[in-house]
Amino acid sequence: MCRLIKKVINHNPDDKLHLVKGLVPRIIAVRVTLVYLIVSFLWIFLSDNILKLIIVNKDKLTWVQTVKGSIFIIITSYMIFILIDKSISKNQRLARKVIKSNEEIKEKNKELNDIDEKLNLKVRELKVIQDLLKEREEKYNLIENRIYNISYYDSITGLPNRGYLKKQLKDFIKEAKNNSNKIVLMHIDLDDFGFVNESLGHSYGDDLLKDSSDILIKIIGNDGVVTRISEDEFAIIIYEISQVNNIEKIANEINKAFQKPWTIRNLEFYVTASIGIAVFPDHGEDDEVLLKNVNTAMHYAKNLGKNNYCIYSPSIKEEVLRNLDLERRLRYAVSNDEFKVLYQPQVSTISGKIVGLEALIRWDNPSAGMVSPIEFIPIAEKSGLIIQIGEWILRKVCNQIKLWEYMDVLNHTVSVNVSAKQLEDESFVEKVSKIIKETDINPENLEFEITESLALGDLDFTIEVLNNIKKLGIKIALDDFGTGYSSLNYLKKLPVDFVKIDKSFINDITKDCIEHEIFKSIVNLAHTMDMIVIAEGVETNEQLQILKGEKCDRLQGYLFSKPISIMEVNDLLLEKKTYIDK
Repeated sequence: MCRLIKKVINHNPDDKLHLVKGLVPRIIAVRVTLVYLIVSFLWIFLSDNILKLIIVNKDKLTWVQTVKGSIFIIITSYMIFILIDKSISKNQRLARKVIKSNEEIKEKNKELNDIDEKLNLKVRELKVIQDLLKEREEKYNLIENRIYNISYYDSITGLPNRGYLKKQLKDFIKEAKNNSNKIVLMHIDLDDFGFVNESLGHSYGDDLLKDSSDILIKIIGNDGVVTRISEDEFAIIIYEISQVNNIEKIANEINKAFQKPWTIRNLEFYVTASIGIAVFPDHGEDDEVLLKNVNTAMHYAKNLGKNNYCIYSPSIKEEVLRNLDLERRLRYAVSNDEFKVLYQPQVSTISGKIVGLEALIRWDNPSAGMVSPIEFIPIAEKSGLIIQIGEWILRKVCNQIKLWEYMDVLNHTVSVNVSAKQLEDESFVEKVSKIIKETDINPENLEFEITESLALGDLDFTIEVLNNIKKLGIKIALDDFGTGYSSLNYLKKLPVDFVKIDKSFINDITKDCIEHEIFKSIVNLAHTMDMIVIAEGVETNEQLQILKGEKCDRLQGYLFSKPISIMEVNDLLLEKKTYIDK
């Protein structure tokens, strides 16, 4: 019975009621049958034996047995009724419980199905959220990588940038301190890179940067890290180096590589490199000091004339600081009226008289005293102050020309030196035209001197600017001829009126036959192109005789006069002195 009930309970909830209904009749039948058999057997066996002992008379025994049988039927019928009734009642209660339990199970099952459906919905929602989170994580990692690349890598060359340099330098210094090693830091600046960007375009500049980075990586190899730290500057960390000679060997190799002409998109040009070098711990025991000192060394190398390298030393720092101080003072020199203009005469080899003047600027600073143009002009060029200073000189000279025109003593040109920065200024020709109009001078009395290296740097650009200047009536002189490219083929392409032979060339003319012959060829070529030849730096009579004999048109130098003040020039112009005997 219990096993049957357990079977019902353990069966599928949907079939419990059906099983209960099927089992109830059998259970009742079995119970009644068992009870009936037991009671009948006991009643017959016991009652018959007892009656036989008590009643001897057979008729009476028969009657008693008949009564006993009737009583047995009544008792067993009642017992069967009671058993059946109890069994039915019990089974009905059990059936009701099973039915109720089944309904409860169904309800619970329904609730569980609802919960399961909700859980499945939540699982699907969580899966969507998980996918979104994964997608966002991927985007975050991508953004993080981009931020890292922007923070530590250059977008043009792909090299590590200044941020990476400072981070790595700190790590390398820490490691070097532990191992007592030396670290070499190089700061490389591309000379005249700005000119490439401005004249050819930024795409050429970008290609130049890429090619430069390839050269540096090839030279350094696995011995260091090459980084790009600003527009035209690179820095290199060399992990360990034992001797100064090895540093200089690397620097020379870089300089040599950058001396070669660059060819980008079939266009050839020159961009060299200035290199500063500092060594840890000799020149600084932390990254900030090392970076500052290597930058100082780079600027010193640049001031040496570019395409150089310089290893840092305290004396270099003092000189650079002096230049910075001069630059600071230079910014106030124009407004404080600290400049003055001197004039050096040019003498005709035919008449012996003054036929030209060159205006030369001098700086008298209240604190620094007289500062040589050799010292402050490069600083002015580098800082861009030369544009302001050049405009001041031009206006000053034009005002003086106007005064000499009024005095009727000027029958020659006055030359003014023009820098590369001024020519590159898009508004230069316009500024010149404005000053000429405002001072109301005869532009034919004005002459501009440009250096040979400047003129040939970008030939097409120079020719265009010079032609625009000549349209104003101004004459052009090619200064320092013989110090730059020294190519006579370029000379015929330039719209110049005067060729000035550099002093360094004149110095050897009395000693070297080759120099003499070259000078003679230059004079003959210039004359065939209707150019006037001027020799600078004439200091001896021997030089004078040779130059005069080779039909050099004009001479300039201390043999005749040093640069002199306006008052002294006035006296010479009024005196009409003859410097050379006919």
